[in-house]
Amino acid sequence: MTRTWLTVIVVIAPALWFVPFAVATDAAAEKTAQGPDACVTTKSADNQRCPNNTDAVRLVSYEPSLLGWTYDQSSDGYMDFLLSVKFALAPALVEKYISPNSHAYFAFTGRFGQYFNRESSPVIGKRFNPELFYRHTLQQDNRDAHLDVGYGHESNGQGITSLASYQQAQASLERPEYADDYISRGWDYVRLTVRSPRYSFFGNSDCVQAYLTGKRFLGGGVFQGHPEEYNSWESSPEGKPRDEVDGVSVLVKYWSVSGLSGWKLAMLYTTGYREILRYNSVRLEAGAKILQMPVIIWTSHGYNSDLIRYYKNAKATGIAIEIGAF
Repeated sequence: MTRTWLTVIVVIAPALWFVPFAVATDAAAEKTAQGPDACVTTKSADNQRCPNNTDAVRLVSYEPSLLGWTYDQSSDGYMDFLLSVKFALAPALVEKYISPNSHAYFAFTGRFGQYFNRESSPVIGKRFNPELFYRHTLQQDNRDAHLDVGYGHESNGQGITSLASYQQAQASLERPEYADDYISRGWDYVRLTVRSPRYSFFGNSDCVQAYLTGKRFLGGGVFQGHPEEYNSWESSPEGKPRDEVDGVSVLVKYWSVSGLSGWKLAMLYTTGYREILRYNSVRLEAGAKILQMPVIIWTSHGYNSDLIRYYKNAKATGIAIEIGAF
């Protein structure tokens, strides 16, 4: 255990310096938790018009990027890395020929976990999520409110697709259950997200915003073809298709940013669309800037803790540095 925490400290310490510079972001642009990006000023949480960040092709934050520690009831604790970026596609042409209030984007989100308690401390891919999406601003005077329509592919980049390869991995790894982390998962999907305007309860000192997202996982997508999800040879009594536990989500975020200080609260609710409201997941987050570092603690109960175990009802908790959220 001492070795594990010494390793965590050695890895995180230099990363604390590096992560804020890893992704170029607008000084006035901030991102909501697990949803499309938001714009707030770092000087005050007023209702300024978001700066146009499509004047040049450059990487900006998409989902919040994370560096932290996660304990998942259905697996071991691990160091959790998530990097998420997007860039505009032909912004001048889209604004000229489609609408000045519309933009097309390519986004990529990657998530990895490093398990220090396992032999060789392996880094395991958990999520690879490229997406093309079109965004249309819904209000001229408030660029925070918008509509997204997207097509994406989400997978974990693993290679076990049969009982034979699964049994082979069980025999070769130090513990048979570690083979679960190498089962292949993958889906293509279409996405629709509506983001509300920002509202304030106390003048310009705070902001609240809501997101409604619908996803449909495709039976035969352009990139994935037939989805790779729960297999009967996994022999879990909880096994089920992903559309039973995912596809409809509501995110509400309440935050304040003032100079170098800030805080945020967020709640994400997710359910499936095959039997809506039957299988439910809730994630709660609380964060504050500590020594100018945006630190969050979070807890979740339900499904989709990662793509491998999306169908398992489990609890998870974590702490992380979150870049691009508040």
